[in-house]
Amino acid sequence: MPYRQLILWALLALVAGSSHASDARAWTRLSPQERDALAPLASRWDAMPMQQREKLLVVARDYPKLTPQQQQRLHSRLRSWSQMTPEERQIARDNYKKIQAMPKPDQSSIRQQWLDSLCKEFGSPVIESSTPGR
Repeated sequence: MPYRQLILWALLALVAGSSHASDARAWTRLSPQERDALAPLASRWDAMPMQQREKLLVVARDYPKLTPQQQQRLHSRLRSWSQMTPEERQIARDNYKKIQAMPKPDQSSIRQQWLDSLCKEFGSPVIESSTPGR
């Protein structure tokens, strides 16, 4: 068999294998625990890129270890994220990368400003960041 045909067959096998792998990650094939953790994404799950689903499955694995308050916060953030447009998500990713490139004290300052603005918006008392160096 000519070399080009071998490459073509190998590529076809790879594509066939990857489509099978994504079928294995369909919403209906997730465990009840994974579906519970990722419930806010249920309607979008099957349309999400495989790489994004894999990252979220890592989050779902640790979901049972979270406190009920942390679980609620995760669901709230997943709902917010899923309601953003692709452009808004890209802006959020870009901003996150910019902040990660800053020195730690600047990151902490920005985080505290964000927390203060949330507290004013929702009428809650001012919260201080509980994660040192973050």
